[in-house]
Amino acid sequence: MLVQINIGRKISVAAVAEEAGVSRSLIHNDYPDLLERIRGNSNKQIQAQRNRKHEALKKVQEKNRQLLELNKELTKQLDALASKNASLTLEIRRLQAIISSDNVAIFKGKNT
Repeated sequence: MLVQINIGRKISVAAVAEEAGVSRSLIHNDYPDLLERIRGNSNKQIQAQRNRKHEALKKVQEKNRQLLELNKELTKQLDALASKNASLTLEIRRLQAIISSDNVAIFKGKNT
């Protein structure tokens, strides 16, 4: 009899028992060495999964650190622009006050 084994299936006592066509209790009771190998492999899978997640977390944390630095720099730039904008607004008001004064004449050159 030819048995199709699912390669992507997680290794567990239940999976091995099902693939072998035996009960789980048979593996537990009669094959303790096989049971330990299954559990050991399962622990390796868990550790590998944990390592993959840890690496992904480190990448996300680095990206977050970079974004925080960018945010700081952009906040500095925004503050500088807001300050410049406030200064220019005051200058516009001062110049408008001068222009609206009765003792100021607007000079019109040849090209205007």
